[in-house]
Amino acid sequence: MLRLKFPSFVKPYKRHLEPSFSRKEISLNSFTISKEVNHLEKITKKEKQTLLEISHDVENYEMSLELKKNIFFNIDLMKLDSKSLKGFFQAVDWANQKERKYAMDKISEWNFPDDPLEIINFLNFNFHDTTFRKFIVGLLENISDDKLALFLPLLVQLLKYETSDFNALSEFLLRRGEQSFYTIGNKLFWLFKIRHENSSESRRFILYTEDLISRLGFFAREIYSQYLFTDQIYKIAETITNICQSQKIEEAVMTIKLRERINSLSDFILIPNKYISLPLFPQFKFTNFCTEKCKVLNSKQVPTLLSFCSNSMDSIAHLIIKVGNDLRQDDLCLQFSEIIKNFWLEDGLLLELLTYQVLAIKQRGGLIEVVEDSETLSDIQQKYGGGPIGALRSTPIMQYLKRFNKSEEDYKKALESFIRSCAGSVVASHILGVGDRHSGNLMITRNGRLFHIDFGHFMGNFKTKFGIKREKSSIVLTKEIIYLLGGKDYKNSEEWKKFCNLAIKGFLSIRKRSKSLIGLFEIMMDSGISQLSGQTDLSYLRDILCLEMTEMEASKKFKKELGKGVKNVWRRVDNVFHNIKSQF
Repeated sequence: MLRLKFPSFVKPYKRHLEPSFSRKEISLNSFTISKEVNHLEKITKKEKQTLLEISHDVENYEMSLELKKNIFFNIDLMKLDSKSLKGFFQAVDWANQKERKYAMDKISEWNFPDDPLEIINFLNFNFHDTTFRKFIVGLLENISDDKLALFLPLLVQLLKYETSDFNALSEFLLRRGEQSFYTIGNKLFWLFKIRHENSSESRRFILYTEDLISRLGFFAREIYSQYLFTDQIYKIAETITNICQSQKIEEAVMTIKLRERINSLSDFILIPNKYISLPLFPQFKFTNFCTEKCKVLNSKQVPTLLSFCSNSMDSIAHLIIKVGNDLRQDDLCLQFSEIIKNFWLEDGLLLELLTYQVLAIKQRGGLIEVVEDSETLSDIQQKYGGGPIGALRSTPIMQYLKRFNKSEEDYKKALESFIRSCAGSVVASHILGVGDRHSGNLMITRNGRLFHIDFGHFMGNFKTKFGIKREKSSIVLTKEIIYLLGGKDYKNSEEWKKFCNLAIKGFLSIRKRSKSLIGLFEIMMDSGISQLSGQTDLSYLRDILCLEMTEMEASKKFKKELGKGVKNVWRRVDNVFHNIKSQF
């Protein structure tokens, strides 16, 4: 069993978050606070409706003692609608044994929502009662491994709000990690491991790490090898990055040094399992480096690209090691992108959203999966548009797709994929407020799937210059993209109409789940991610979802935002500058 030394420890604190946003005030002077429960008939129909509305939208109201009592003492009203449950449970005085017992007795009478998002929101920092939390965790028992993996970072974050180290949630996660190593256990190990570096929570997560490893049996050895090997390749990448940045040595020279260093690790891979698994691809067994494909990349942060292969060469994987970047934010953005993609799947929408794996193994460093057969928009502009000024031309993406999709049928499929992925990426980046969207941070696969990379700015935290925001919107609809969506007369084209229809439906699909989504972001506010730490960040999300508008008004506003993206000339100019800069 892997033993870990316990560092000095400060008990995890519970952060008291200020109200989500400006609360609504409401006069309840006409309400009679009953001395007994279930006096529904003693308030008017209008008052019943008011209480129901408040319980549906409890986050918008200051929960005064009077309001809590009115909700609690008219508990039968809550039975009318499952959306009222959160309002009722926030009205319970959990320190009052009678109220607590009554609430727990009533729980079994109600049908809780099946949606994991709604269930997870009942585990946030507003609910500390251990019996209640145990009941809520029980509602997750039937969730599939794939769906649980989707919410794993959120559930690990929620462990901070538990009043004791070992509890129903930790037992649930550890048990599922033991039962499904490749889907849950492997990822759980690394989610625990990154929290060892935070002194306020390290002891608790070291305990979880040790418990998980003790349960894994044979797989504990695999995790140990994985951990040692990852540490070795990260140290090599760190050394290469530091030399490049301090001595200004060319990437080509450092690539030779990188290959020399990784060749010395070849024997290490064969011990003790005769193969190595990687944190991003635990189910694949690799036996060596593809040395000729490993290189130092031309970028400000000097990331390194490593390639791995099996003996038969039937499994090849590429990953990038980044040193000096907090990849937890990238991981969070991609996690929420997966959740958004799941929304569309549930609604039967045909939007595409390509995501890839990111794993923070240090607070400022980690691993990134490489999407094969894809190129940045910057490279496409320069290869097919005559150099840096390709950012001003209309045809580079079309030429790129035609090069790799030579038959008419293949090109049509690629174009269809481009439209759907363009709609998906536009909506997701708009909702998440992703910034720094120059042509180097957009990529397109050979079969037409457009996707975003590098999420260093999100939640509307756009880059500034001299105090002025360089971007007004995260929507990217440049000239070469519009050319594939209908060209000069795009507004009358079938491609543009299909794109807009998909994008608007995708936007509304997310909007109707706004409360659950905002609740998940609130859970992550205490995770140490700098651009998700205050109410301003959450306000961006509420504003962008147009929650004060009707659905029709929100649709019209979003369509206007699409129009602004098309007319954004500065984006094309910025891409030219970025293309020039990338050549040096």
